[in-house]
Amino acid sequence: MATPARIATDTTLTISSDAVSTSTPGETVILDPASGKYFGLDGVGTRVWELLQTAPTYGTVVATIVDEYDVDADTCERDVRALLVDLRDRGLVRFEGESA
Repeated sequence: MATPARIATDTTLTISSDAVSTSTPGETVILDPASGKYFGLDGVGTRVWELLQTAPTYGTVVATIVDEYDVDADTCERDVRALLVDLRDRGLVRFEGESA
């Protein structure tokens, strides 16, 4: 699936109930039981995964990463969007309530 041009800021992000993850400082490993594949996140990706535990909106995730890391809003939005779309396409994250 192609990366969307944007994700609405009010889109709620939830972790798939099938995804199993474990974290150590600065790293997260996610297992997709359906495929048996493991996925690794480091640094900012781990922080995004931590934020996803609370079913935040996309806008909240981007704002938090901009606030916590030395990154401009446009770069953050592009990189977080790419990560989330990849996780969604792998069935690990769902986008709920996307507005048109």
